[in-house]
Amino acid sequence: THGALIGDSFFVGAGLGATILLTDNELDTRSDRYNDVTTKAVMIPLYADMRYTFGSYDATIRPFVDLKLGASLLVSNDYVAVGDRYIDNDRAMAYISPTFGVRFSTSAGIGINLGVTYNLISQRLYYYDDYDYYYHYYNYDGAILHAIGARLQIEW
Repeated sequence: THGALIGDSFFVGAGLGATILLTDNELDTRSDRYNDVTTKAVMIPLYADMRYTFGSYDATIRPFVDLKLGASLLVSNDYVAVGDRYIDNDRAMAYISPTFGVRFSTSAGIGINLGVTYNLISQRLYYYDDYDYYYHYYNYDGAILHAIGARLQIEW
């Protein structure tokens, strides 16, 4: 993430990351719709980042709240099986990641942020299906991935 500190407490920036997805489910090999399906994937989230740090600027330990909003791109196989749904690499996914944590300041000017984060990656798929010899437009809700985890960030 690269950005700027506004005042003593508010940070705004943009960045990218990497997410490794490992799913454990049974693939439907009878389906001819998904020829290149996997249960392992790499995703690259591109996001805007906003963080507010509470307390005095001179304090060594300060709580913070952080929000990353953007899109995540699948950079592996055409489709990834997630439960009974699929993620398609032709479409971007919504990416939302709020974090609540604590910032530790060092004497060298380096900040270490440690927090609890929630990651939400969602994709809505649309496809055509054949019904009574005519093509009808159907809405297929794609996979929704969410997880709670820990985030460690180092600032300089």
